[in-house]
Amino acid sequence: MSILILVCGHLGSTLKAGKLLARQLPGEAAIVDTEQNPEVDFAAFDCVVFGTNVRMLCLNRRFKRYAARWKRAKTGKPAFCYVVAASDGNFQRYEAAARRALGPSCAAVVYAGGELDSSHAKGFAKKVIEDVKQQTLAEGRALPQIREAALTALARQIHETVC
Repeated sequence: MSILILVCGHLGSTLKAGKLLARQLPGEAAIVDTEQNPEVDFAAFDCVVFGTNVRMLCLNRRFKRYAARWKRAKTGKPAFCYVVAASDGNFQRYEAAARRALGPSCAAVVYAGGELDSSHAKGFAKKVIEDVKQQTLAEGRALPQIREAALTALARQIHETVC
């Protein structure tokens, strides 16, 4: 089974989640980061897993572009998606938006949690992430984390659908 994990993120958490997912899938999964806008031959894979982050309450723009390319490709193969966001307040909205973007071939979408990791951020974004992190800790709340259980459930769905 050949699986493509197409990562559309900004600061590394979406890629981290993609790597966690890949380890749980049978065989080898090809992980492609869309940062450089690579050409993707969707037909070369049995299924595609899209990973998208949320920024300013919206799904990643590159995710939306690749989802549109996926729909135009009309491979007849299933698509899956995981959504990464440090705040889970709108996760159902994000899941629904990802389903709409991928269209009828979308077999499953999961909210995979997120992180407040500023190590790859710069400037204003870095300051915002660090401030939110400090405020979260000051309020005695736990920092958000990637939800490995959600990725495990997605891996199981992929296996059941594709194998």
